[in-house]
Amino acid sequence: MKIGLIFIVLIIVLTSGCKKAVKSDNPFSSTFDAPFEVPPFEKMKAAHYMPDYLKGIEEQKKEIRSKGATKDPHDMYISFHVKEPGIDALLVNRGLKLFRYEI
Repeated sequence: MKIGLIFIVLIIVLTSGCKKAVKSDNPFSSTFDAPFEVPPFEKMKAAHYMPDYLKGIEEQKKEIRSKGATKDPHDMYISFHVKEPGIDALLVNRGLKLFRYEI
């Protein structure tokens, strides 16, 4: 009795994760057999762009968030601006110093 119940639960658990493949008519959602994987431009429609465009944005956001707290903010500032941070931006913002663009 217990073995039968365990077997049934096991089958339910294993088959509940199975999903049927949904065939999409969106040419961006599949790989291409053409040379250099060139998409079939004759099959593309304006409605095909937005879903994959938004999907790409979400993938990029996930990648950025995964790398978010990996470096010290001070080190990130120096690597981006190639200089030590100063108080000049604060002084200019408060009107205590005139803005001068320096390279």
